Amino acid sequence: MSKIPTEIITLSGGLGNQMFQYAFFLAKKQYNNNIALSDYFIHFEPIIQHNGCELNNLFNTVICKNRLLKNIIWLIRKLWIFKHKKGFRKISSFAIFALKKLNINTIGETKTGTVDYDVIPKHSGFSVYIGCWATEKYFCSNRKEILNAFSFEHLEKSRQTLEILHLIEQTNSISIHIRRGDYLLHERFGNISTPLFYEKAIAEMQKRIGSPVFFVFSNDMQWVRENMHIPNSHYIDWNQGKNSWQDMFLMSKCKHNIIANSTFSWWAAWLNQFPEKTVIAPSRFLNDAETPDLIPDTWIKITV
Repeated sequence: MSKIPTEIITLSGGLGNQMFQYAFFLAKKQYNNNIALSDYFIHFEPIIQHNGCELNNLFNTVICKNRLLKNIIWLIRKLWIFKHKKGFRKISSFAIFALKKLNINTIGETKTGTVDYDVIPKHSGFSVYIGCWATEKYFCSNRKEILNAFSFEHLEKSRQTLEILHLIEQTNSISIHIRRGDYLLHERFGNISTPLFYEKAIAEMQKRIGSPVFFVFSNDMQWVRENMHIPNSHYIDWNQGKNSWQDMFLMSKCKHNIIANSTFSWWAAWLNQFPEKTVIAPSRFLNDAETPDLIPDTWIKITV
């Protein structure tokens, strides 16, 4: 019988978020080998927004399926939801406090958006970690391990992807990720990666990179074609749904990156191993929260 984990990292969101959570998991595993991943939260997210547990599908990660732990995570999820609902806050907070007395802990990210190194070492009792943990400061010292964990080399690519990959490798390639679609429905994400941001980012790249070739990735390519002028560009519009990971793979192979306020293109840029890469990002990722540790210090931030 397998050993019951003492710590659980919950997976949630799309591929970019799940990759942050897995990198956080690997950082914690150095202090506690008896730790596991749970995809329980993912089953309650809108299917239209994400493609399930892509982390498992792409990188063969092991997901905890223990029934007892699943029930505990179910309870914690309910309490976590009610904790933020008017009328249920007191009773939910009390229940979380009671669980803590039983040495069952719920540990979330800091509200300030800053790294919290205290969450990395093993905690006593049983702990469930809820959050995205979106900063390289948790795992940058393990870069080689993370690059190996998130390798796309074993995955089958489409003919179109391999053809554009050849062009990416032969040019001063710059990826541009333009995230629309679901982002237009969320006040916390919208009006950040604006057309003005991309105009400034493209101009900055043109100053820094000789003979740049832009490779455009978007979940609303028709809008991009009709509303944005991107010089010397190629549009990658065939990777959708379960094949969206091929966009991340191609962006990571570009020599330079312009990313949206998206963890998907954040990871594409981070996985880019070109030694002289330039990465340009919006100065903020969210409208309702600060994320001071999200953008690496070596990347260029543009404010609009």
